[in-house]
Amino acid sequence: MAKKLEDPLVAELKKFTAAKRVIIGTDRTRKQLKQGLLSKVYVSMNCPIPLRENVQKSCKLALVEFVLLPHASTELGMACKKPFPISILGITK
Repeated sequence: MAKKLEDPLVAELKKFTAAKRVIIGTDRTRKQLKQGLLSKVYVSMNCPIPLRENVQKSCKLALVEFVLLPHASTELGMACKKPFPISILGITK
């Protein structure tokens, strides 16, 4: 079982999750990113590189902050209190 994360990024994610401002999933995040509805995008460290680069490029074009987390997708899922791994998630404005 993965260890619990207790760092500022995880605390911030927990705050956004409690406020229901988190968009989970690659397709949903990319769709809302293109519509200009996101303020920040988080990507786990084990997200596939082509996907990560594609999302990073989209963030740059939309002027949205891109954050590469030092945690794996399973740990990111645990931080958001989900029973599945999360590679990409977005924070709504």
